[in-house]
Amino acid sequence: MSSHSAIRQWLESTKINGMALGLENTFSILSSLNIDLSKTQIIHVAGSNGKGTLCSLMAACMSLNNDSNVLFSSPHLCRVEERIRINGKPTSKEEFDQAIEVVRISSEKKSINLTFFETTFLAAMVITSIVKPRFLILETGLGGRLDATRCAPADLAILTTITKEHTDVLGNDIYQIIREKAAIARPGKPLIAREMRIPNFQNTVIDCAANCANIELDEKPEIVDCKFIQ
Repeated sequence: MSSHSAIRQWLESTKINGMALGLENTFSILSSLNIDLSKTQIIHVAGSNGKGTLCSLMAACMSLNNDSNVLFSSPHLCRVEERIRINGKPTSKEEFDQAIEVVRISSEKKSINLTFFETTFLAAMVITSIVKPRFLILETGLGGRLDATRCAPADLAILTTITKEHTDVLGNDIYQIIREKAAIARPGKPLIAREMRIPNFQNTVIDCAANCANIELDEKPEIVDCKFIQ
């Protein structure tokens, strides 16, 4: 295994790849890792406001109930290990390094240049496969449809409040932004959305969920049960 400094230098080097919206690279690496997540229920959260808070609260409630959990969120405040929390505590430097090394080896074998976000997300998936928690909570980085976290086989999708944001990437149309975020819906899995005072909000979400199957991720169309809460 590479040294701690070598692993961190490689991770730091991924920042040069900037931000990349797209699933091809992440899904290619994730598929090559043959990760077993059969014992873990995955919850994927997207939205403009409150998604980080919701993810943290869910993880805290799970821990209080003695339900093992891993939380992947971004950005980190003090150190990068904060992005992957096991039962509320940042993963250790050793666990983090081991996971990053697994991702590095796979990416170099496939000659794929990952972004920093993609790399840390994949590291979270590696750690989850080792820890085998009851729950994995994923906070979307940006948007949803093309965010690396969309590659995870989530069992439940949750949408918090949605507003105009990152219009340079997601567009200036609120309905386009809603569709981008609602695309975290998974075929055959439930979606819970915060009700919004936006005309045709429910219909927009339902229509997007009905067409959420992503061929790139080998998904097939299935009915999505959408629930809306105040």
